[in-house]
Parts: sequence; C-alpha cells; structure tokens
Amino acid sequence: MNDARSSRREVHTVSDTLADAEHEIEHLHRGMHSRTLIGQAQGILMERLGVDAEQAIDYLRRVSSHSNRKLLDIAKDIAETRKLPTLD
Repeated sequence: MNDARSSRREVHTVSDTLADAEHEIEHLHRGMHSRTLIGQAQGILMERLGVDAEQAIDYLRRVSSHSNRKLLDIAKDIAETRKLPTLD
C-alpha cells in the first residue's frame, strides 16, 4: 500500500515536470517567433531608411510609444505588409 502511494506521487511529480517543460518550450517558441518578426522589421527599416540596427529598433520604440501599440504588433505589420508606419 505504501508503494502504491509512493508510485502515484512519483507519477504526479513526473507529470508536473513534463507539463512545466512543455510550457517552457511553448514560451521559448513564442519568444523565437517574436524575435524573428522584430528582426525582419528591423531589416526592412534599415534598408528603407538607411539606418543601422540600433536606429531601427529606436524607430520601432518611438512608433510603439507614439501609437500606444506593442512593438511586436508594429513589427508584425511591417514584416507582413512591407509598409512603414509614420510618426504622426
């Protein structure tokens, strides 16, 4: 009986560990996707505006701040449409 409880506890612990690992993997995948979109937008800005990488990120930050939108959403729009947002 004691062995059965111990086994159930071990299975529960392994199950929790697996769920945590799956959650972490999903989180890392989302982060990689976000970084890819930001990198694509950054490259488009560098080419179109003739700026370096830091200036392109600064541009994204300014647009994000002025438009009250997430930087990732702006980067996604640029990467998908190839159109540059304006700073109004």
